[in-house]
Amino acid sequence: KPPDPAVFREYLRLRHVFLARPAGADYGKAELDLDALAARATDFAPVYGLLALNLATHFERGRERQALPEASRALQLDPDDAYAQAALGELACERDEWNDCLKQLRATLARNPADPVMNSLVGLRLARLGYREQALHLFQAGYAMDPLSYWAVANLGTQLDTLGRHTEAQHYLDALPGLDDKPNPVTDAMRWRNAVWRHDLAGARDIAARMPDSFARKPLYLAFSAALADPACWPQALAELRSAQAASDEPLALQLQAPHPDETMALRVFGQAGQFDGKLLWVPEYAAIRQAPAFSAFLRRTNTLAYWNANGWPPQCKPDSDGARCN
Repeated sequence: KPPDPAVFREYLRLRHVFLARPAGADYGKAELDLDALAARATDFAPVYGLLALNLATHFERGRERQALPEASRALQLDPDDAYAQAALGELACERDEWNDCLKQLRATLARNPADPVMNSLVGLRLARLGYREQALHLFQAGYAMDPLSYWAVANLGTQLDTLGRHTEAQHYLDALPGLDDKPNPVTDAMRWRNAVWRHDLAGARDIAARMPDSFARKPLYLAFSAALADPACWPQALAELRSAQAASDEPLALQLQAPHPDETMALRVFGQAGQFDGKLLWVPEYAAIRQAPAFSAFLRRTNTLAYWNANGWPPQCKPDSDGARCN
């Protein structure tokens, strides 16, 4: 039967918040609203599918284990619910079970080719696995469908960065502040990296200076901006990085911008990279990390080599003994 109009309207509002708005934008309240809607709309599968996808992709930290039961509930109501099916694929991705992951996500995309979110989800996983041009095609499709989606714009811009097309990427990344209603460190970090890769060091310094004072990493970005402009400042910048890293439970992404990044720490960054940042593994400027001896072990540990052997290798990598050689 058709859904209650009020339920459907609320579902569309929450779908937009989670899947088109930037990180942190009303998420806390939206999470509570989605839980309340799920409790109220017990016969409307898309609500449970959206909740399952949110949980599977870490929108609600600490609740990931609830994704499977929510997806199962949605599929009981509607076996074809797209986001519940996508949640199952995402759970396989999180376990580095890439064959199951991509099989599920691609099948869901094939049934829902006009859904920009599905184009983005498949693109993100292909981008992480190194299939850069395939991912770009999907991000371009998602952007064409929804050019006002923060994540559609961000995915396209960062994937162009991954391909070394930094000047083209700037057009999209510089549009992100206009799609947000407040300063956003995630946006700032994307734009700062792009400016560095374009050798616009004055622009990078400007972006760092305008980061919100509440952003804990702002001093590090300022220190790195100064060191990139004046190499004599690197000892101070790296000392600040070591201090910040010692106080953090997670590896800091700025490790990747150091002149000689620590290979183990850099791979820890990618080992813990979220769904969105995984694509940065293939940025041309990070070539030294990919050529480190530990990189092949990383590819084995994350089942990336196994996926390539079964499905074809990305053009930037070749088999090398029991590992890989990636340019």
